[in-house]
Amino acid sequence: MDSSRNRGKTREGRLSAADILEEAPVYIWAYPTFPGPQAESKQANQSVFRQGLLNQLQREYQPWEQLRAPSLQGWVCYVTFICNIFDYLRVNNMPMMALVNPVYDCLFRMAQPDSLHKEEEVDCLVLQLHRIGEQLEKMNGQRMDELFGLLRDGFLLQDGLSSLSQLLLLQLIEFRAAGWKTTPHGSSPPTLYHHR
Repeated sequence: MDSSRNRGKTREGRLSAADILEEAPVYIWAYPTFPGPQAESKQANQSVFRQGLLNQLQREYQPWEQLRAPSLQGWVCYVTFICNIFDYLRVNNMPMMALVNPVYDCLFRMAQPDSLHKEEEVDCLVLQLHRIGEQLEKMNGQRMDELFGLLRDGFLLQDGLSSLSQLLLLQLIEFRAAGWKTTPHGSSPPTLYHHR
């Protein structure tokens, strides 16, 4: 070992912090930049994870009407979960195409007249569209137009909607009309908090 490498060593033979910082760029540039077996293994593990997750979502998705009937809270949790997966799980920095139609199907179900009378479902629908509406529209604009047609009809034609549901739907319609951006005097949608 040359003398310049020995100058900063402590009595125990370790490098001092100053020497490590001084030599760190040498170590950083010495690593290769191409993917090795660990990167391939990580990609394979991610693929296995994604496939397992999609299989589980598909198993849960099949009887979604059965999930909604006995437990509205379970249904709202499922929709929130699938929308979160759509939002966060990416392939080549794009949302997973396999989730576009299932997410739309869930949101369409929440836009039906009987669902618009349940504030929990309206709240979930509005929050999810605030988060992922723009991404969903880029993936399938025609379905988004159809969904907002249902929401407008529900807002204008449904009798018995609560004031909060009407407010949430109006804010959502305005949010999309503004290009998925909050208006200068607008705010994020109010959130329902239920105390049991």
